[in-house]
Order: sequence, then C-alpha cells, then structure tokens
Amino acid sequence: MNAVNKDSCNWYGRGLGHPRLVKVLAEEYAESFGRNLAPMKEVMTTIGAYEAIYCAVTAFVNEGDEVIVIDPCFDCYASDVKLCGGSLVRVPLRASDNALNSKDWAIDPTEFEAAFTSKTKALIINTPSNPVGKMFSRTELEYIASVCIKHDILCISDEVYDKVVFDGNEHVRIASLPGMWERTITCQSAGKTFGVTGWRIGWAFGDSFLIEQMFKVCVCTTFTAPTLLQEAIAEMYEHEQQHLGTDESYFTWFPRKLNDNLKKLADAFSSVGMRPVHPDGGYFMLIDISDMNWDFGDKASGRGHDVDVVKWLTREYKLATIPTSVFYGEEWKHLGTDYIRVCLAKQDKTIDKAIEIIKTIKKGCAVV
Repeated sequence: MNAVNKDSCNWYGRGLGHPRLVKVLAEEYAESFGRNLAPMKEVMTTIGAYEAIYCAVTAFVNEGDEVIVIDPCFDCYASDVKLCGGSLVRVPLRASDNALNSKDWAIDPTEFEAAFTSKTKALIINTPSNPVGKMFSRTELEYIASVCIKHDILCISDEVYDKVVFDGNEHVRIASLPGMWERTITCQSAGKTFGVTGWRIGWAFGDSFLIEQMFKVCVCTTFTAPTLLQEAIAEMYEHEQQHLGTDESYFTWFPRKLNDNLKKLADAFSSVGMRPVHPDGGYFMLIDISDMNWDFGDKASGRGHDVDVVKWLTREYKLATIPTSVFYGEEWKHLGTDYIRVCLAKQDKTIDKAIEIIKTIKKGCAVV
C-alpha cells in the first residue's frame, strides 16, 4: 500500500531497474559475490527470472551456437536456445546406486568435457536445482568454472532458490570464483525468494558489458518491470536487512518451513515404500517410485513410467505431482522415469491433506 500511494511508483520506471530496488539488491548480494556491485550498471531487473534467462540467451546465442545444460533442467532453457537458432547439448546428472540425497547426483567429468566444442557459446547451470534440489558444492563449481574458462564461454547461472537452503549447506555463486565474474550472468527471482511467484519480478547480476547486452533485448520486449512491484520488493529487502537472523526474518522462517514440510512428506512417502531423495535446497523433492511394483497396461506406449504414475495418482488419489522425465531431453529421459517430483512450498492444510492421501497408496497395484 505504501508503494501504491507514491505517484512515482505508478509511472514507467527506469529501464534497467527501479533505483531503490537495484541499490538494495547490490547491497544485499555484494558479500556473496565477493565484490562491490555497481547498482546502476551491474544489476538489471526483469519480468521474473524467466525474462532474465531469456535476455541472457538472446543477447549472446546466435544461429549455429551450442549451449550446454545439465539434465534434468527447467524447460525454458531449451525453448530460449531454440528461438535463437542455437542447439542444446545435454549432460546428465547421474545418481549413484540407491541415491537418497541430491548430493548423490553428479556430472561425469568425461561426459561434461566431451560436450564442449568449437561451437559452444554458453553453459546454463541451476543451483539449487529444479527438480533434483542439488546444490553444486564449491569443489564442483570450481571444476565447472575451470572448464568454462578453458573454453572461453559464457555461464548463465540460474540461482532462483538461493535463499532456500537446508541443513547447513553452503550456497556458492559461481560468479564469485576467480575468472568467472566477467563471464557469468546470475539470474534470480523475487517470486521464489519471497514466495510471491505471481509478482513476476526478477533480476540479473553481471559485468556491466553483459548487462548492457541483455538490456538491448529487454528494451525491445518489455522495457521495464512494474515500478510498483519493484518498490514493494525493495521495501521487503530493507525489512529483511533490519531483521536478518531474528525470528522476524522471512529468510530465516521460509527455509525452515520448507524443510519441515520436506521431513513430513519424506516420512509419509517412506511409510508406504517410496524413497525420498532429500534435496540440499529449493522448492522440490524427488521421490523414487521404483520399489512400488506398479504395472501399467500402457507402459509400452513410449511414455515414461513416471508419466503414467503421475496421471494415475492424480486421477485415483487426487494427488498432484510432476513426472521427472519431462525435465530431460530424449537422450536421457530414461534416467528420470523412476522418479516423481513433489512441491514443498505449500500451505499447511495442503501438506496435511497430501500426507493423509500418501498413506493410503498401495504397492503392486495393476493400473490400466
């Protein structure tokens, strides 16, 4: 309401970002990047992180270029690259046997380095990741950074879940590593940070040259994010800065709440024979359904087993989940067919109802 009553918040705003918001973002995140951030040159606000990723890809990827992604990954990466005439090269995360934690999923260095060619323009990474919930460790990111530097490519780092970290894990920004600031665009989202996804406010951090090229795309599409909502997000960050580490801090409460939801749902799925994959952070958890012995009459259709499971759970139990195989390209889709994804960012009544439903699910059902 404070923002609504300000005349300046009801006008077109500064294209690169509302001054109050970019200043507070530069203050909030400077330490995590290990550098002072220039708010007017190294921060750019967008219509959600979705647009930040789109502008980054569109600004730098040309027809014939290759972009490497780590599967499973968010679907917009593929669409953005395709629109630019580029092609996606997918490298899978591979789960160790009986993986029970997202840390048990890792890239194979041989596969990863083999993906880089003379056509490689960029790498897109996501940490904490959707859907696995994996946070790349400092050691893993140092390795990834070394390969990016070796091949002189751009890194687009999707870090929208950076404030939702569980069990003392450390969120490391690849842009903070030596040699990476000048080649990394870091994308974030107020929607994920504050749980207000309908507000559609995001931003990007990066070297001023990178931000300048992104804005050339933005100015021809949306030009600016809503001033009113940027003002409100700035005020929310200012509140957090005053209460950080206290019980009044949203950044303290929110990850604790999602971690509590995680544990409740994990216990419920475990009680009926499914195996949760505990995430390091983020909004989601994978559930291993391979021990449930469900027999689907249309399994030969070519769809992933997880797709049929999700349809069946929705139809018969009114339990909404997401098939994990849809986050993969065709080459690696088989790696996701034994998993479904559940969302942790739900109200208490929804979590309680889901637990009630989960406990009624039976093994070994013949499904048609």
